[in-house]
Order: sequence, then structure tokens, then C-alpha cells
Amino acid sequence: MSINKNKFRAGSLLLTLMTSFLVALAWMIIARDNYSYGFGFTSVAGINLYPLFAWTIGLFLLYIIHSYYIGKLKKQTFAKKLGLFVLLYWPLLIAFEAIAYHIFNIKNLATAAYPGLPLCGCLHAPLWMQIGYFTVGIVFFLLCYFLMNIVFPKHLKSN
Repeated sequence: MSINKNKFRAGSLLLTLMTSFLVALAWMIIARDNYSYGFGFTSVAGINLYPLFAWTIGLFLLYIIHSYYIGKLKKQTFAKKLGLFVLLYWPLLIAFEAIAYHIFNIKNLATAAYPGLPLCGCLHAPLWMQIGYFTVGIVFFLLCYFLMNIVFPKHLKSN
């Protein structure tokens, strides 16, 4: 697997990690009362650290995967970049949620009474939260795109 090292400069990785953390933190602040697990996951200021770090790491790794595949596109328009991100994000989100729920038995007790998504039986949450799950990644992508291409493009590109 050949990776263009310029795409993974320390500045862009750090910016992406910080962005993924801030998006995850914003989501956790919005949904903080809807997370409760039977395991002893630590909470700080009412924010459960398990989903906070799961979102942060998941979004960050998705950025790296996306960066690899985006280099394979001949014409890299914004629409193609966003489309590829969604094509990666939504199936991976469902897969990881299903694995966590069905294999590792990680269940959110605060939303257990809600129906899950059809077919996978995961994401047991109110509709607004299910929609939020699918939009958090898109918000992350848009923020990263804006920061890297509009706010800091000269600082993150190699000379």
C-alpha cells in the first residue's frame, strides 16, 4: 500500500485530530444525557469518555482512510471528495455500531428502549440521535475541508 506522505504531514494530522475531538465533544455535549452504559466507563463533567474517544478516534482514522482513497481519484472535485467520504463513513459507522452492540455487548442503556436501525439492529436511539450519528461525520468532513483548503491551505501544503 503506497501512501502519499505529503497528505499525512504532522500539521494536517494534528489539525484533523483536534477537529475530530472538537466535533466529538460538541456531539457529546448535545447528546450527553443520552449516554449511559452498564460498564464502568468514566464520565467527566457529565460527558462519557467512551463515546467521546470512540468518535474522536473513529473520525480521525476515517480521515486517514479517506485521504488514501481520494488520491486514487483522477479528478478530485469537492462533490467527489464528499461522496467518497459518505460512502466510507456510513457503512463503517453501521458496521462498528453493529459489532460493538452484537459482539462486544456494548449497549447504551439510556436509549435501549428505542428501536434500532432495520437489518443491523444497532443504533438504538431516538430518531434525532440516529440522524445525528449520520451527520456528525459530514460535519467533520466539512470542517476539515474548510480548515485545510480555505483557512490554512498554505501552512499544510508541502513546498
